[in-house]
Order: sequence, then structure tokens, then C-alpha cells
Amino acid sequence: MKTAGKGAPMRWPRPRDYDDLMVLASLAMALSAIIATIVVIWLAGLPEPPRP
Repeated sequence: MKTAGKGAPMRWPRPRDYDDLMVLASLAMALSAIIATIVVIWLAGLPEPPRP
């Protein structure tokens, strides 16, 4: 494992890895939001609008 420049210990991931993690996190949040919406609609059963 490489060490960061100026003798600093490499505790944090590199910016590229951090960007990849953020992309994966945003994709996971979008997928969970879509799944939650589908589940809510499925549980609601898509009731028909009441007729007067």
C-alpha cells in the first residue's frame, strides 16, 4: 500500500476512490428510492378513483 506524499499516513482513500464510492452510494440511494416507491404503490394496491 502506497503512502501519501509529504510523509502523511494514508488513512483516507484517494479522491478517485472517494468519487467511486459516492457514485455507488448515489446509485444505491436512487435504487432504494425506486424500490420503496414501487413497494408503496404495490401495498396501496393502486385503488381506482371513486366514482361519484
